[in-house]
Amino acid sequence: MKLAFSTLGCPDFSWNDIYSMAKDLGFDGIEIRGLGNEIFAVQAQPFTEAQLPQTVKKLSELHIEIPCLSSGCCLKKAEDADKNFEEIMQYIELATKLGTPYIRILADQEPQPNGEVDDEVVLAALQRLAPEAEKKGVTLLIETNGVYADTARLCSLCGNVVFPRISPAIIILVSKGDKILLARHARRNTDLYTCLAGFMEHGESIEKCAEREVKEETGYHCHIISYLGSIEEHKLEKNFLHISYCFLAETVGKKGSLHLTKKEKSLGFKHQWFSIDEAIEMMEKSISSCNQYGMLFTLTRERLY
Repeated sequence: MKLAFSTLGCPDFSWNDIYSMAKDLGFDGIEIRGLGNEIFAVQAQPFTEAQLPQTVKKLSELHIEIPCLSSGCCLKKAEDADKNFEEIMQYIELATKLGTPYIRILADQEPQPNGEVDDEVVLAALQRLAPEAEKKGVTLLIETNGVYADTARLCSLCGNVVFPRISPAIIILVSKGDKILLARHARRNTDLYTCLAGFMEHGESIEKCAEREVKEETGYHCHIISYLGSIEEHKLEKNFLHISYCFLAETVGKKGSLHLTKKEKSLGFKHQWFSIDEAIEMMEKSISSCNQYGMLFTLTRERLY
């Protein structure tokens, strides 16, 4: 069995001291989790473009490996998605040059759970990063901390990182007499209107998914009139295949209570009845005013539908 230690345990040591200690104490490797005052290892002096060849040579002479580079990026922050991607890509490039097989990343910030984390945000980041790491022969390791100390949840998350990830969903156009029901999403002072839609749950049929989504989002039970077919979208930016099964339905009985997710509530989700002409007009206005990648896909797809 090979043994390594982390630079996290010797923050005041110089690089010479660190690799000398590894050799003297019989360690086989060093995990790089920052070096001195530089937490971003790519910018630490031994790993800069000018010094890297000498570093690789010295480690080879001492028969010491760097089995893992540790990034401080936290994938749960949607607003930092591009910055995290760029930083982790730099780690992947460095790992390739060092012959390092692993990069540790964080999906949650704190050691213990502290607030909720949106799995979809983390998954989107992993879907973007994992193919790039795979091309370079590098494996990303997600630390089991925060909400992902729940290993069942972490396993479920990792199980969805496939190339491409397949996301089955339903779109359902609900009517009542000559009126059409649309969902309203409040985005930066602009109301965007779509058909009702949602992702399928494990073990659920497409028909049951459609009925469930209508009940949760509007309070109405519905009767499916017909199945119209499916739409496939290959979303290269986020590397997944989105398959939407489309239905026509009509409401049945009186309206009950809604069961919206936290995300739907935060987006000011509401539903509203329109005539067919009004519904088309509202969706066309939504397309012209939308500049968000995922939502524009949704709007364009449903306008055609």
